[in-house]
Amino acid sequence: PSAAVDQNAFAVTKATAAKYNLTKISDLAPIASQLVLGAGPECPTRPYCQPGLQSVYGLHFKSFVSLGVTDGASTRVAFKNGSIDVGLVFSSDGDLNAQGLVVLQDDKHLEAADNVVPILRSAVATNEAKNVLNEISAKLTTSDLVTMNSQVQLQHQDPDAVAKAWLEQHNFGM
Repeated sequence: PSAAVDQNAFAVTKATAAKYNLTKISDLAPIASQLVLGAGPECPTRPYCQPGLQSVYGLHFKSFVSLGVTDGASTRVAFKNGSIDVGLVFSSDGDLNAQGLVVLQDDKHLEAADNVVPILRSAVATNEAKNVLNEISAKLTTSDLVTMNSQVQLQHQDPDAVAKAWLEQHNFGM
């Protein structure tokens, strides 16, 4: 697998992060009782969401707001309208910075890493293909995913062109 991950993460607005000096989830402990958590409707029962935040980090939020489908868009709207203070996001979303959100470091490793793994049919899985995919995986980072997703989501660049540019930048001639 690659070092690059696309996993669930918890974020706050830049203003909230600055106000309370937040960089990691454990920083929420002294103030969680003042904050509203927002996520999909499964969060109150999902071990890696609200129950995990309670058992691993000792966080007990003021309240929970169900955001419907955990698709990112609902979370961004809830942050914008002020209905949540802490929200579940995806770590590789390309527009988190543009939306004024700060992903808090999961310093106690509540969320399992969802490493990016290439998958291909065995009929085309030659040794050469495997070697190239392993080399690409070794170079791909979460930061690369965020950058490429931003280029596609915010700058409306063609996904194929973005991927090709990344490959060329990392000396994988196309």
